[in-house]
Amino acid sequence: ENGTEWIDYLFLDESLKIINEHNASTPLFLFHSFHTIHAPLNAPAELYVGDYAPPPCAGEGAMRTCFKRFGSIQHDDRRSYAAMVTWTDTAIGKIIGALKAKSMWDNTLVVVSSDNGGAPGPQYLSPIGYQLWGGANNLPLRGGKTGEFEGGIRVNSFVTGGLVPTKMRGMESQHLMHFADWYGTFCYLAGVEQTDWVAIANGLPDVDSINQWPVLSGQTTETQRTDLQVSPVTLIDYSGKWKLLTGADPGSINANTVPGFVPFDTQAVGYYAVGDKEVNGAIISSLGTACQKAKALLPYPLNESKAIRCNAGLNCTNGCLFNLDDDPTETSDLSADHPEILAIMMAKLSMNSKLWTAEEPWGVFNPIRNGADPRYHGLDMCTGNGCTDLKKCKEFVYETGFYSWAAEAPAFHEMFV
Repeated sequence: ENGTEWIDYLFLDESLKIINEHNASTPLFLFHSFHTIHAPLNAPAELYVGDYAPPPCAGEGAMRTCFKRFGSIQHDDRRSYAAMVTWTDTAIGKIIGALKAKSMWDNTLVVVSSDNGGAPGPQYLSPIGYQLWGGANNLPLRGGKTGEFEGGIRVNSFVTGGLVPTKMRGMESQHLMHFADWYGTFCYLAGVEQTDWVAIANGLPDVDSINQWPVLSGQTTETQRTDLQVSPVTLIDYSGKWKLLTGADPGSINANTVPGFVPFDTQAVGYYAVGDKEVNGAIISSLGTACQKAKALLPYPLNESKAIRCNAGLNCTNGCLFNLDDDPTETSDLSADHPEILAIMMAKLSMNSKLWTAEEPWGVFNPIRNGADPRYHGLDMCTGNGCTDLKKCKEFVYETGFYSWAAEAPAFHEMFV
């Protein structure tokens, strides 16, 4: 509307330029972050054709927020969402085509991954229009973005490229892996050490990443990661078999949660019709205080039903335990049937949820970064564990424009200067 190009075109053009101009005899690491498949649901203009995607909204300032219906693939938000997926798929194809044209494909590993589960509802509670709502559906998994059911944290991901051994192409892996493990995997493939000696020498934690290439390449069938601390309230253990939920993550961007309750208490995060009105079931059914806000925005009374329940989520105050091997959709809480596993995982979760310190190097690393932290007492003052060098932060903001702490760390000079 203001004469600029859709932002993902700009990033795609830049990635293609980097590949096309690269000297193929030297290594290349390229990170391409798509902005699409995300609210606002404004697919590229060329896909607003026929019945594939809803037409753009007309008028100054409309920004395509004039969606009238939502829910199934025939409705505006799902159609726009699907159009964005199509565009992303096409863009990935163009990147792969460029790598092949440069004869780089046979020695390349391509990783495609989402960062979280789809947002199944109006997570931003925008009264402007459904174009700013979620539009995703994570079936058969439970829940979605900002929640810690599998629909929020078990993401779409695949690897391809000539570097993938022939025997592993087309295979599916159920091994436990965290997004942070890509760092250790890439370091191994690049032939560099992943240990952060500068951080360790300065009383900071080492990189928490595990090389997953032995599994991805088929060298072993043994799971490389045995546990995964999702947040201070959620733990996956026993090589991915057991999952413990104890409430809503206090550090989540979603402020409309209730302690002890896991948001998105819905098995299907889809969309429901109530009488002659269409209502998004995911947000209404699980976000407690947000539920009341959403109801207040509706121009008609909301009759709660089996599909639409206005509650705070699943009550996991005493711990909910799921067997992900047998029940990836998290339908059966087995905490009462396995009290010994519940007790072990509750204790481990509690131990791992303390603040990390150099003296006790485990737990949550939570450095002081800004004035919102109660441990922050001004640009030049800091108390408690995890303090960052706030003078260097001030230098970055007001003077140099870059953060030079690492370059001035004693260990850095010893190793590289």
